[in-house]
Amino acid sequence: MQKRLRERLFMLALGLGALLCALAGRPGYAAQFTSATGNYSITYPDTWYADPHGRDVFLANYTGQQLYAAGHTTPPGGTSIAIQTFPPYDNPYYLQSQDDYAALKSVVGNETVVAQTTPSTGQPARVTTVANALNDRSVYTIVHKGGKVFFFILSCNADDPQAASYEQVLNDVIACISITGITPAAPTPTP
Repeated sequence: MQKRLRERLFMLALGLGALLCALAGRPGYAAQFTSATGNYSITYPDTWYADPHGRDVFLANYTGQQLYAAGHTTPPGGTSIAIQTFPPYDNPYYLQSQDDYAALKSVVGNETVVAQTTPSTGQPARVTTVANALNDRSVYTIVHKGGKVFFFILSCNADDPQAASYEQVLNDVIACISITGITPAAPTPTP
């Protein structure tokens, strides 16, 4: 009986995320990905594709077949959002002891930074870069919600005229994060 009630509450919570996004003026965000191991769900544009990887997910507005046809680069008019979640802190780019801005600084490497937030803005850590050799534009963002850390990487062609609209999709996906289940406690660092 309690298990059935928990299942119904869980399903209600999943539907509520999509409803809240629709009510917030995000029509077309009917697709949903739920990570059972990551204890979260996201709502994203229903014309996009989700490719789950354990507790993480890769979202794209193009198919794998289009990616291969473009020579394993982002096809024209294509964009993607990779989402990684923590804990556990098993990604070398995001160590638990680093602050968000230091983590992003270590990720961007030799890419040219074209925009970034600072701690004084009160906004989530975000760095926008262009990798000149590959003609890639990337937007790296770190968000904290419900005891979890979400690391987003939006990628598209640097000269894509739709880049600003892709960043709005990223913002909408971030706004639609729902925490599900019980969030595991962060591991205690060893002195």
